[in-house]
Amino acid sequence: EKVIKQIKKYIEDPVFTPEAVAKQSNAAKSLCMWCRAMDTYSKIAKVVGPKRLALREAETKLQTMQAALAEKQAQLQEVVDKVDNLQTQLDTSQKELKDLKDQADL
Repeated sequence: EKVIKQIKKYIEDPVFTPEAVAKQSNAAKSLCMWCRAMDTYSKIAKVVGPKRLALREAETKLQTMQAALAEKQAQLQEVVDKVDNLQTQLDTSQKELKDLKDQADL
């Protein structure tokens, strides 16, 4: 940040363009391009940095929620299995009751 503030006065100078500096020296042109690139990178990093942090936090929250969902799905599956088992027992008991009624009617 300190370096960016120091080169800001050069970046804002309308004469400090790669094309204008290239007339003096190719090495100076490269340095000019580098300074401008660092300024651009600094601006972008200020925008992207907080977004990356928010993304990490969101991904962590997502993983936590997915783990909780998996646990709830496992519990739900246990309940569904119990209901299926009870339904099978009910069907068996009803069939036995019907068989007994049919035998009693004879």
